Amino acid sequence: RRQRQMCIRDSHMIELDVTIPSRDIVISGTLCLPAATGKFPTALFLQGSGPIDRNDNFVGQTLNNSKAIAHHLAMNDIATLRFDKRGIGQSTGDFISAGHTDFVDDALNSLAFLSRSEHCDSTKLFAIGHSEGAIIAPQVAQAFNRVAGVVLLCPTIEDPEALLLRQAAAIKEMTRQQSWFTHPLAKSLSAFSNPVRSQRKLIEKVKRSHHKIGRVGFSRQPFHWLRQFLALDLENVFSRTSCPVLAVSGAKDFQCLPGDAARIGEIIGGEYECHVLDDMTHLLRVDSGDGSVYSTPELLKQPIDPRVLTIVTRWIIEHARD
Repeated sequence: RRQRQMCIRDSHMIELDVTIPSRDIVISGTLCLPAATGKFPTALFLQGSGPIDRNDNFVGQTLNNSKAIAHHLAMNDIATLRFDKRGIGQSTGDFISAGHTDFVDDALNSLAFLSRSEHCDSTKLFAIGHSEGAIIAPQVAQAFNRVAGVVLLCPTIEDPEALLLRQAAAIKEMTRQQSWFTHPLAKSLSAFSNPVRSQRKLIEKVKRSHHKIGRVGFSRQPFHWLRQFLALDLENVFSRTSCPVLAVSGAKDFQCLPGDAARIGEIIGGEYECHVLDDMTHLLRVDSGDGSVYSTPELLKQPIDPRVLTIVTRWIIEHARD
């Protein structure tokens, strides 16, 4: 383990830049600690799919969800670790050639780092996963038996191929409903392309390929990740999870079905608590409209839904006392 010298302090927290070996790469992250001294219950934040950094951001989309959650937990005497995905930000490695199992390994090595940290109570480690992170978190809990609980934000238990095709169909329908006046470019492109057909073509190409990286048009695509994602048996992933689980979904999430939170609860092996928040989208933002992908620019101007912060913090505090 190596720890960088950068340290940010204020009256509520201390943030340390840390580096974590994970097989042949080094993960770079931020350990956010309460301002008090001692060993703290600690949560590891696991992002959704894509080239996402430690603050839950990528080029063109600034969410800062993990940062908001970390700072809120620090004010309630809970530490967190958030990190740049491999090949992103200050983490080494190559993102586009990585598979789903590589991201699981990085999460496991991050938990091992926390279990050895002088700042963290190794008996009170939690995993908070958003979207794909909500698939990784239970796998981590199964492999690392000292996890005290798992938080699933916008989880899915849908068959991965069906999920990708349904998402494409939803985007196609959302585009159809837009006006030429407000979204002329999207309407024009929709006349020449079909998201469902394109997604199905990509899936078939990935299944036939054995390469880690493939090309679709002019873009390089993470074939290795997509092939592993398509092979996931999510019912098996969740049925083998026995630690306490909290699930929080958004009623206006079109990417992961809101009803999946209840479906997961039916097969979880241990304690389970579920919330579906009115008007919340996959971005963990409140949308008073129809929850369309075309609302994203306006939603990015908003902070994270405060209900998420309240529910997650309360649940971790309760389970850190057990």
